[in-house]
Amino acid sequence: MILKNGLDYQKKRAKRKNTSDEKFLTAVVNFLIMALIVFCIVKAMNAAGERFGHKEEK
Repeated sequence: MILKNGLDYQKKRAKRKNTSDEKFLTAVVNFLIMALIVFCIVKAMNAAGERFGHKEEK
């Protein structure tokens, strides 16, 4: 029965035609999540640098 359910799922997925749109949307969402993570890390590093006496040279 498990194999049959797996095959049914594959058949349903094969019938869908918008897989390229789904892949693009997934890539955009993944990019936004990663950009947010990098932004938060950089912001935290800058705050830590200011708190512990790091001075920028001009």
